[in-house]
Amino acid sequence: MRRLDAGKEVEMNLVDPSRADYHSYLVRLWRDRAQHTWHASLQSTATRQIYHFVSVEALVAFLVARLSESEDDPSNEPSAP
Repeated sequence: MRRLDAGKEVEMNLVDPSRADYHSYLVRLWRDRAQHTWHASLQSTATRQIYHFVSVEALVAFLVARLSESEDDPSNEPSAP
């Protein structure tokens, strides 16, 4: 697959999403205007499962845990807080 990067054509490596060392998520962020806090959700592009987070810090903690668990046991998928 090829894509343009700053006007240059670049070769892209396609990654098998079932690999344990590859994670792909759609990230959504929004601000609660009443409380002025940021919320987030992640949607796995492989499973379509959606994880909801009450803060950006919780989102980051989930991602850190996911990457740590992948190193220990690639078949694990952590649960969202």
